[in-house]
Amino acid sequence: MKLIDTDTINHILVNKQSFDDECFIAPDVYDEMLVAEMVHGKKVPASIKQIIFKGDFDEADYLKNYYKSLNQYNKCSFFNMKGLGDVSIVAVVDTIVQSKKNKPNTLPLPGLTDDLEVYTGDKNLSKFLKKEFGNDVKIFKKTDI
Repeated sequence: MKLIDTDTINHILVNKQSFDDECFIAPDVYDEMLVAEMVHGKKVPASIKQIIFKGDFDEADYLKNYYKSLNQYNKCSFFNMKGLGDVSIVAVVDTIVQSKKNKPNTLPLPGLTDDLEVYTGDKNLSKFLKKEFGNDVKIFKKTDI
């Protein structure tokens, strides 16, 4: 599963990238994506979808993890309205990692991967995700999408 941040969305819009792979965005990143679309005057590819509409995503767990992430991720500022997309991504990753640990081991369909990949241009977010989740998440640069 590919999870992308706002930096990656801006990169996609600026470079007019399109792709077939399904990518997901966290709830707060969705709001930032709408602003990016207005700023750039372009729409993101249809393959970018909101994670909360994915059938097996537990929104109640996400909200608990969002609360926890607000207290853990220190690069968030309500005064400047910055970092909330990162908090949302951390909460999504936490929700997915917990969900995978609570499910019995099942193999993905042939050709598909069960890995959680995060594409970001934010070094602080990358460091935090690596520190918190280790090998449960793979971090890629926004240009790797």
